[in-house]
Amino acid sequence: MEIAPDIRLKLSACTTPAQLATVLENTQVDPATVLALVPEAFDPEELAHLLPPLGGDHTAACIRRAEAIEQWTGRIDWAITWLHSVGQNAGVCAALRNAQMAWLAGVPLAELNGMHDTELVSWAVARSQVLDTLCSSIGELRSAWNAWWLEHPGLPVPLVRKYPGLFDAPVVLAAAYSADIGDAQSLLGGLAESLKVGVSDSVELPAETFAKLKGLEPSGFASLSMSEIPVVVGAGLAQVGVAEMLSGLSVDMASILLCQNSIEDQKRLLVRLVSSQRRALWPDLVCLHRVGLFGLLSLDTIKKEYLRVLLGNEQIEQAQRLIHEEPRLSEAMLRDAVCQAAREMFDNAESGDSGLIGAAQRCLDILPAADAEAARERALVEAARLVCTLGGFGHRGEVLPIEIRLATDPHELIRDILRRSRGGYKKQRVVREIHNKLLEASNSQPISEARDLSIHTISEALVAALLLEAATNACDLGAAFDFARQLVNARPMLGKVAAPRREHLLGAGSRETRAIEFVCTVCVRLASRSELARERRLEVAALALSLCPTDEIPRTLRLWNNIQAELHEGSAPGDPVFCVREALFGQIEQAGAMQAALCVEPTAVRTFDAAIIKRCLRVAKARGAKDRRELLMEWLEFALTTIKEPTSRDAAFRRRVEADIIKRYPSDACGVLVSRVLPELDQTNYGMLEAAYGFYVRCLHSMGSPSEEQQMSVRLELIRGIRGSASLKDVDFEELIGVFVSPKAECRERSKRVLRPDTVGELVELAPQLFRLGQPPGTDEAARWGSADELGSKLCLWVLVDTVERGAPDVAPSVQFSDMLGGCIPLISEDDAASLACFAAFGATAARVLDLSSRSQCVAMCQQRAETHSDILKASAYMDFVLRVHSIRDPFTFAAMPEQWALLFDVFADIRNGGSLDASEVGSALAGVLSEMIAAGTAAYFVCESYVCIRELAARWSGLEIPELSDVYAKALFAEARGGARLADIAEPPLELSGFAFGDSELGSIMARFRQSFATVLRDVVHDKHKDELGGTLDSAAKLVLLEIVGRHCMDTGDTEIGVGEKAVDADNTKMDCLQFRLLADKHWGRKVEVSGADWHALWLELLAATDPHDDNADTKIDALVVLLERWTAGGTDECVAALIGWAVRSERPNCLLCAMADHPRLFTTAAGRAFDALIDEAQSSPCMVPALAVLALVYPEKTWAEQCMGLVVHVMLSAPAQPDASSDNDNEEDNAWGIDDVVLDSNEAELLRASHTVLESPTLHVAIAACGFVPACLASPPLLDALGQTVLRAAQGREPALKIPGLQSAKLFHRVVHTVFEVGMHVRALEWIYQLLDVPLCYRFAARKRTAGLWLGHVDSWLLGLEERDGAVSDAKDGWDEVELGNRADVDEHREDEADGWGDEDIDLDADLENI
Repeated sequence: MEIAPDIRLKLSACTTPAQLATVLENTQVDPATVLALVPEAFDPEELAHLLPPLGGDHTAACIRRAEAIEQWTGRIDWAITWLHSVGQNAGVCAALRNAQMAWLAGVPLAELNGMHDTELVSWAVARSQVLDTLCSSIGELRSAWNAWWLEHPGLPVPLVRKYPGLFDAPVVLAAAYSADIGDAQSLLGGLAESLKVGVSDSVELPAETFAKLKGLEPSGFASLSMSEIPVVVGAGLAQVGVAEMLSGLSVDMASILLCQNSIEDQKRLLVRLVSSQRRALWPDLVCLHRVGLFGLLSLDTIKKEYLRVLLGNEQIEQAQRLIHEEPRLSEAMLRDAVCQAAREMFDNAESGDSGLIGAAQRCLDILPAADAEAARERALVEAARLVCTLGGFGHRGEVLPIEIRLATDPHELIRDILRRSRGGYKKQRVVREIHNKLLEASNSQPISEARDLSIHTISEALVAALLLEAATNACDLGAAFDFARQLVNARPMLGKVAAPRREHLLGAGSRETRAIEFVCTVCVRLASRSELARERRLEVAALALSLCPTDEIPRTLRLWNNIQAELHEGSAPGDPVFCVREALFGQIEQAGAMQAALCVEPTAVRTFDAAIIKRCLRVAKARGAKDRRELLMEWLEFALTTIKEPTSRDAAFRRRVEADIIKRYPSDACGVLVSRVLPELDQTNYGMLEAAYGFYVRCLHSMGSPSEEQQMSVRLELIRGIRGSASLKDVDFEELIGVFVSPKAECRERSKRVLRPDTVGELVELAPQLFRLGQPPGTDEAARWGSADELGSKLCLWVLVDTVERGAPDVAPSVQFSDMLGGCIPLISEDDAASLACFAAFGATAARVLDLSSRSQCVAMCQQRAETHSDILKASAYMDFVLRVHSIRDPFTFAAMPEQWALLFDVFADIRNGGSLDASEVGSALAGVLSEMIAAGTAAYFVCESYVCIRELAARWSGLEIPELSDVYAKALFAEARGGARLADIAEPPLELSGFAFGDSELGSIMARFRQSFATVLRDVVHDKHKDELGGTLDSAAKLVLLEIVGRHCMDTGDTEIGVGEKAVDADNTKMDCLQFRLLADKHWGRKVEVSGADWHALWLELLAATDPHDDNADTKIDALVVLLERWTAGGTDECVAALIGWAVRSERPNCLLCAMADHPRLFTTAAGRAFDALIDEAQSSPCMVPALAVLALVYPEKTWAEQCMGLVVHVMLSAPAQPDASSDNDNEEDNAWGIDDVVLDSNEAELLRASHTVLESPTLHVAIAACGFVPACLASPPLLDALGQTVLRAAQGREPALKIPGLQSAKLFHRVVHTVFEVGMHVRALEWIYQLLDVPLCYRFAARKRTAGLWLGHVDSWLLGLEERDGAVSDAKDGWDEVELGNRADVDEHREDEADGWGDEDIDLDADLENI
């Protein structure tokens, strides 16, 4: 329908309801047209009242009008009022909901209306403030919410609980299974009520339903059919009930659900439940089994597990009651539960008398005595108790019960018990009983205890043999023989077993065979003990001979013969045994033929008994000279290796035999000495060595071998010297000899195993003998050592070097390192002293075992021995250098030299690890260490002081050259620049250090040279003169870094390219400023510019104009422009600063200049500040500029314009339109309700409103107002005063970020503001802020009286300002109160009212109340 233009004009000009009513009466206009043409500022409720009821076909027009109202008036509340007024159809309700959310979130209404439902849900979930509003519309977005949940399964459970009707049943079920029990019960209860479903009898789900939900995935819940949902709800309620029964086990619905088809999960849950030690658990277990929680387990299995846990916890009575509960367990299951619990307690026991052993016994008593498995366990328990009664267990500890169970062989276990128990063999009956219990445990057959200790079985014989072995090892031969006598008494039984063994009827590995062999072995060991009486030994040997295997008969028979020979040695001549002996050894002439047939064992002559030796030699002579010689050699080996001493009679015979050997068989004797005697001798038993070598020398003399005789004589002489020594007695003689007779290249390595610091003095005394050892006579081999003195020097050197390597200052209990140095160094040669000094300085650093003072002492004493030796001079200079490096301390931080660099200086020249003492290599290494220190970011003082030490070292080390410090830093700078490191970390610290005054010291002169040289290097780098070293050119950012460093530290050094003097400095500064200008323009604006002193301000203004206020890097660019202004010395600065102020105000970004005003106050002069005059005029017509203008004017160093700008702020706050109130609009019946005339008269109303919002939301402006003392001006605008108070309150509480206003402290700021408010009479507001600052509870917030506020203000002063400021503030306050009380009648009346109300001063104990807070 076409609308006439005049009608359109009338509708567009309607501003009051009367005007619109007139138009609608005179014309018929479609409501949609009216909605489109009537101005958006028209009262929405009046418009809805004037229009006819709007149907669904006008929904779109209503929504478009709501969007237009919000767009053109900025009043979203008017749009909400309009939508409330036009009806409640679905489309309008959705638009109303969107409008409410747009108001809360601060977004345009049209943006929300343009979203699909799913997009709207996603948008709202991310904004908690609008979520409740969206969720209140349940029916409209139900499908959107469910679709969103499928994509985002992590839906918050509280949201579903609060709005359950918003989601379908699958979503609620998924939320329930992811929630805790309380929330799950609430969610499932709501579903059950809506679906009319009760609690299921079982927690289990049908197999098909469970297959969908076992992964707890959203898709699984979404796939549930309508018939399956009630089933899941009922089962879920049952699961909630089960979870409540299992409270304390952290069981949720998900774990209960997932147990359904997993027997392992059900077993684990059962173990957790029965282990929780809950009382009266069995009825709960039956109930849980009935509802299907343990559906895969039988009730018998559950009862068995519960019974096992009760028994394991020693709850025997409760376990017995459980056994009689229905259903009864079968005998097998009862036995398994009891025995398993008993085994666990037995295995965990620490000893046989442990409480767990008694508990295991009580547990087994539940089962009948006839039970075989219980009998085996009882036998083990008894065995453990018997083992504990043995006692005497030493450091190896008692045999654990678990070891008794795991033992596979009872006899090996008994053997181990007897080894551990000292004296356990004495308790034979206990050991026999242990044996019987172990057999009973393994055979399950009870064994009766024997009344006596007789032996009836092979097993008992083996136990007796074990006792015999234990007694023999303990040297208790009496007890051992008693055990052997028991075995002798059991010979008939043992012989029956041994006979088949000898006839090979029994296998070699059978149990009986091993037992007999062991009995024989222990009997042989006992019979071999000479301490036992000979008759008893003979008896035991007879038993061993009767039982031993066939292949052992010769050895056992030889033992028998030896015992018989010892037994018959002292027999009388008339004794029958003596007659047999005489017949054997030739005393009767008729026995000659027998003598020839006999042979004498070689071992028979291993004695000093003259009679035995004579008879053996007589028998051997009858057989031939060879046998006699062999017997003599056997005796010689015995005589020189035994520790036995002959009697005086036998000693004379020994000398005769030795003389006979030397006369008849000297060559054979030498062979025996070399091959059999000397290798067997203890090389530390110098008495025996002296006897052996003495005999060896006599044999060589008899043979006529002078060269060998001389060598052996030297050794004999050396042995005698060592034997008389106090410290060499425990030195191995062969190892000592090996040091000096081995090739010279091997001597040093061998000496490390032999030489000790406490032996060096006596070894030097023996140097002549040791020197002769290294001179083999009669050979062409060159002498190993030049002289005995040289050998003595080497000995001292080796010992000292070994001591330095080991690093022990106390090298022996009675020898100090300094004493050893004083004793050894005078004995060594100058070359050896130089070697020792170099090793102490350069070779002892790898192991880091000898401290610096000991090493320095060693080098100093070596220098006293050879003062002019070049190597010693190097070592001395190096040690002084290392000591000096370790002593460096930073005077600024008082920190010591980092240990890693001190150690690195100490090890770089390690001669043991390939280090070189060449001057060029040492210089390179030292420079390399400095480079590493620089690269690691070490403090510049440590680097420079280390360089000073290196220079001092170079002065004492011939040929050592060190580059200049600037070259070292330049090399490090080039290396790090190639790696992309920050250049300032390397370049600035040393330059900063060079600015300190070090006087005329060496460090001062070095740093002066460094500053000049390194400044030149940095300038060259900036001018691209080191491209090769840098591998290219630096970018603008890196050059700016170096340029700033040069500007800060090096601008007073001049430029060698221009000249020296004041003009050169000015020219250099100009040159550097131009370069900085170009680099900054390139870095921040990407412009390549050429600048000179004449046109710099024009280019500067171009860069400012090119700075976009909306750019993220705008603050950085402004900082760069300020830096240029600070550095530039030419004119035009005021013009640029004025332009910069104008830019900051017009772009509404005043904060970017706050730091500049604090850091560069001299730029912001009065001349530059005149820009405020024009800006103030401009702000009259553009209110949005006022907040920024006020911030800058208040913070500006010159306060000329502060008051004017503060006035503009107050004008904006008072001129800004108030937010309309819907309730007041309904009652306003004026003709100009829409206010169109005001809009015509004040076109910048919206701008004023935005400016007022900015004023209220600008903490910087608030702080500036408070800092300048303009708080009283804010009294005209209560909103501004409230906003200012909240800002300073947050600042005092530390919640406001740091504000860029110089010299301002948050505490003082709050103090100033609250005092100002209090002084102007707003004590209620001041008290409110104090309460908020101190977080005072409501119960302590007293009546808002002026005196109460004064008391609280005093406490705030003491808390914020400290004692000094507190005293002044409180005294001022008190003076003021006295004045008020005396001169102001109203305050006195107020004070009386306080007393009348019960709030007198005597009732206010503020200190006590604060303490209570």
